[in-house]
Amino acid sequence: MLSGCTTEQPLNDDTTPNIESGTPPESAEDKPQAQAFVFESGVLEIGDFDPYTIGDDIFDPCTEITQEEFAAAGFEDVEPLPEQYAALAHGMKSCTGPSDNHIRSPFFLQNNADRDHISANTGLLEYQSPLIPALYTYGPRTGDGIDCFAQVDTLRGGLVIGVAGIKGFGSQEKNCQTAITSLEALFDANQ
Repeated sequence: MLSGCTTEQPLNDDTTPNIESGTPPESAEDKPQAQAFVFESGVLEIGDFDPYTIGDDIFDPCTEITQEEFAAAGFEDVEPLPEQYAALAHGMKSCTGPSDNHIRSPFFLQNNADRDHISANTGLLEYQSPLIPALYTYGPRTGDGIDCFAQVDTLRGGLVIGVAGIKGFGSQEKNCQTAITSLEALFDANQ
């Protein structure tokens, strides 16, 4: 038998054209690039994490994003949540900036719950981001209220921007739009 003469089809890898379908090979430029926030503290890659094994290595937006990085995204004077309100964050790190014109300022949180856990326990809302396809939104765990949380799962836990509200003074849709555009601004400013 001559080498190279066989009736078996060669295995197709990503660089070999698919002879049967006529499709060209997939190039490195065709493969989607991982999205990431690039902060002075390091690269925060968007992706899945295991909430049961993440441990204490959860990204802390209050200490790992500088004031300059917040300011580049339009957020001034972001400070950790005062101690008397820390219980509201259920043990997660949280920070916020000053409010303007009686409008609630977005607040920044870390989260050790991933999309699957939130979907199963809280439910997801339909609001999404064309800029960050992995972004998802959800409301309060009780299902009652107009608060909205926009989250992206990263290799170091969830990065969340929340916008609180009071029924009768706004809507969950508007709060979700604010949360989404805030997270998009943070992403856009830190590439």
